[in-house]
Amino acid sequence: MNPRPPSDSTERATRILAPPPLLHLAALVAGVALHAGWPLRAALPPTVSRVIGAALLVGAALLIGWGIRSLRRADTPLDPNRTALHLVTSGAFALTRNPLYLGLSLAHAGLALLVPSIWLLVSALTATLLVHAGVIRPEEQRLDAAFGEVYRAYRARVRRWL
Repeated sequence: MNPRPPSDSTERATRILAPPPLLHLAALVAGVALHAGWPLRAALPPTVSRVIGAALLVGAALLIGWGIRSLRRADTPLDPNRTALHLVTSGAFALTRNPLYLGLSLAHAGLALLVPSIWLLVSALTATLLVHAGVIRPEEQRLDAAFGEVYRAYRARVRRWL
């Protein structure tokens, strides 16, 4: 954990597209609508699809909970529009630089496999790409500006996703 002074100008210059849960929810609604109109089922056997989907949901919940706990322990905001007060590199953040976003993507994919629906899998991929481009990139710019070489070293040793 590395302290840094907050910078309002950095926060204003690198706003995110939308909160990641909202991006996933919008994509999920679109996926459900497409599935209702044109159901395309995944090719996996239903039992296998449900077991994998349930495992992804459980793993996602655990990862998101661990990530939130890691941020709270560091007294750092959860809001992706705000620059972190401390660079969190322990807990879930030692495994992945984006445990909360990874958890959302895993949960979305898990729901897609529980249904099972190709449209929901497509919506999970779409939401993940939107989070990558519209949330992670601006967030990384803020972290780089705030923590410099310490953040770049962290980025070099810990993968973005897994």
